[in-house]
Amino acid sequence: MKTILGLAGPTGVVKRRLFSLLVMLGFLALGLGLGSPARPALAAKASPDFALSANFGSSFVGHLVRGGLADCPGCATSIEPRYLLTSFGECFFDSNTLSVVSLNDFQGTVALQVVDLPPGVSSQTATTLNVPRRGAVTTPFKLLAATDAALGDATITVRATSGGITHTLALPVSVSDQLPFCDRPPSVRITSPASGATVSGTVIISADASDDAGVTEVRFHVDQTLVGTDSTAPYSIAWDTTTVGDGNHALSATAVDTAGQVTTAGFVNVTVGNSGIQPVTIEVRRAEYDSAKQELRVEATSSDGGASLTVFVTATRELIGTLANEGAGVFKGQFTWPINPQSITIKGSQGGSATATVTAK
Repeated sequence: MKTILGLAGPTGVVKRRLFSLLVMLGFLALGLGLGSPARPALAAKASPDFALSANFGSSFVGHLVRGGLADCPGCATSIEPRYLLTSFGECFFDSNTLSVVSLNDFQGTVALQVVDLPPGVSSQTATTLNVPRRGAVTTPFKLLAATDAALGDATITVRATSGGITHTLALPVSVSDQLPFCDRPPSVRITSPASGATVSGTVIISADASDDAGVTEVRFHVDQTLVGTDSTAPYSIAWDTTTVGDGNHALSATAVDTAGQVTTAGFVNVTVGNSGIQPVTIEVRRAEYDSAKQELRVEATSSDGGASLTVFVTATRELIGTLANEGAGVFKGQFTWPINPQSITIKGSQGGSATATVTAK
């Protein structure tokens, strides 16, 4: 009968002892972790917690009106404080909300406190929120300023507490007697000439512009090149089409308001056709200013009896008015004007221009 590894007999005793020693050393190595990779330690589970946040946070100022504000144009809600926002050139007022979000399986009741309130300001915000496990709760952030509340800016604190967990938010507010003014950009559109029109000679480009605080000027462009500016309504300039080649051209107008905000009207495309047109001649027959009546009298002739003649202040290119067509190429006009313009320029709708010194009467 054969023995395994030859462990029988006198010599086998030594071999058996050596085998036992090797087995013991193997188990010892396993116990010390020398023969296998180390097992990673299990991470400790995070404690339940919650997060406190406000939808506008500290980057916006909440505006409170003393005694409340019944009428609020542009307000998305009647809840105060109101936060002023601008988007795509429009202004509106929205309200704040507070949110508590469960973290690490937190669930329970969270107590809310609003502290550091200015004198005369009280909180109407919910005082407790029940937060579900892995859920969130949102509530309106409500403050009320009495009619005698202290005016000015302040920073209030929202404190959320549950057990040994406390989180705080610092939110800026401003107490006043009215909401801040929201300055919207101006609006502008070209009213003449019409898109698709064929023009020649000198053409009047007109635009309507308005703004909630005021328009300082309207700039007129042809193919994105500035061709004139008008600072008084109605806004218009005289454009000499002979300065560009025949063909299609794009007109645009840009309004600038008192805050420097700008709006550009959509392009109006026109076709310039001056080739083969006989030059128009204009002659100023009369240009008198009566300072006592603040009255300017103008008379002119044009070789184009069907044209429209427009009068401008030569120095500023400010529009004075349009002469009446008396027939037979004769045009007359009488305009109220605050001061003697000293020099006037008359431009025809089909081309031609003339400048004359104004005689004081």
